[in-house]
Amino acid sequence: MLKVGLRATPSTGSTATAFTVQWATGAPPDGIVFDVQIKRPGTTAWKPFRTDTTAGSVVFVPDKGAGSYSFRAQTQRAGGASTGWSIAKTISVS
Repeated sequence: MLKVGLRATPSTGSTATAFTVQWATGAPPDGIVFDVQIKRPGTTAWKPFRTDTTAGSVVFVPDKGAGSYSFRAQTQRAGGASTGWSIAKTISVS
């Protein structure tokens, strides 16, 4: 059974911390993909992080120094309709 919801663990760490960002507990059904966006420190715009992926998580090491990183995800039919974006999850990096 596939469960979708965004988690980021741990919620705080240093620039050397390997954070796990998870948006699903398993692979999606055929024809469904995930899109994940990131908002990095000092920015206000969401940017693509993972697009059209079937992976449910990724290990993330902060790539823009200290600050807050936010993530959000959605599912979509390959090349078609999508769900709305999830509630954002934020990690704090010092």
